[in-house]
Amino acid sequence: MFFTRTDIQVGRRITTTQVEPIKEFVESCVREELETKLKDRMMFGGRKSLDFEARSPLTGYNVLNIPINNLPSLPSIEGDFASDIVNKLAERCSLNNFKGNFDVVEHEDEISVRVEISDQTIIAKVIYPITVKKDDFEEELKDFNVILQDKFGTIHNLAREIVNGVIENRIDNIANYCADFSGIICSVVDNRGGLRLVFVGNEKDLPKPSGENFVYGNDGDIFVFVLVS
Repeated sequence: MFFTRTDIQVGRRITTTQVEPIKEFVESCVREELETKLKDRMMFGGRKSLDFEARSPLTGYNVLNIPINNLPSLPSIEGDFASDIVNKLAERCSLNNFKGNFDVVEHEDEISVRVEISDQTIIAKVIYPITVKKDDFEEELKDFNVILQDKFGTIHNLAREIVNGVIENRIDNIANYCADFSGIICSVVDNRGGLRLVFVGNEKDLPKPSGENFVYGNDGDIFVFVLVS
């Protein structure tokens, strides 16, 4: 007996359309991990964590120009993102909820990920063989792709130029570094005790002045770091 709903056929034999939710679930795991790690990098000045913390009054932010340029390269960040995604898929992206309907075999030891960060996008290309069986039907899912529309590559390159400019004593006005990039702002939002708090990001996400303070948006929307004079 068969029951048909749109193009999905349920019975002894099923179509590949019915394994599409597994593909969507895996890609959602990848996207979630990318978005989470991206916000961390924005909050910590391109670093994984708060490991070069500025002194008071700017604790909570990383210093990027002391003792050296502490901003990781894009290839390094791409590699870290790829490793994070591999770990997420292997350890925190269980397919158990699908095993009531299918025999699912995950080949976690064969997971590989490549991340590419460009000026406008972040692309994760994932190979993760998953065999799905039911009765006389067998399908293998293998290739997964996730694309984030994000200017992180552009913002990172601007931050690198700013940090290098400070280290090499050739920087005059930090805001000038963003002058040629529509919608992106570079701004010193705090300058006390030889410490400058620098924000680089989309103009709409920058903190808004309110009296003597700033009204901030969501954490991770702006690339933020400290420069020591």
